[in-house]
Amino acid sequence: MSTATTPITGTWTIDAVHSSVGFSVKHIVSRFRAGFEQVEGSFDADAGVLVGRAPVESIDVTQPDFRGHLLSPDFFDVANHPTIDFVSRELTLSPDGTATATGELTLLGVTKPVVATGEYTETTEGPAGTIFGLELEAKVDRHDFGLSWNMEAPGGRKVVGDEVTITVSLELLQQA
Repeated sequence: MSTATTPITGTWTIDAVHSSVGFSVKHIVSRFRAGFEQVEGSFDADAGVLVGRAPVESIDVTQPDFRGHLLSPDFFDVANHPTIDFVSRELTLSPDGTATATGELTLLGVTKPVVATGEYTETTEGPAGTIFGLELEAKVDRHDFGLSWNMEAPGGRKVVGDEVTITVSLELLQQA
């Protein structure tokens, strides 16, 4: 991303078509990566408040049995917790193009503080109006949110790692 030189102000909405939320976690010896096909939210640049939501049902895993397991109470428990939510208390956009979001992540009805870091672009004109990009990453311990399912693989290794990396790539559209 290019370095931002112009301060970003005003109210912005997440362009769901050009934004994504993903995660990765260790699976025995490699990393499993997935994401959510839907994301919605807004950013009040003057208050530093970023609000984002991903419906759990939109997880982009197509293999039916595995998708069913991820949506079950063993993992995301979509029947009782249909969304994953983030609200920042502060989102700092530094003149050098770096970004830090300090806020709270709610997953499985558990809310915990999270700090995400990354970078942003300066504003530019797109087909629908003025936009800017925001890339953030955070690491969380899945057990903090009650995501504790696991099993031992042959050889004694755990199937699912504890640390989850969350990645967010947003295109935000300025509101009039």
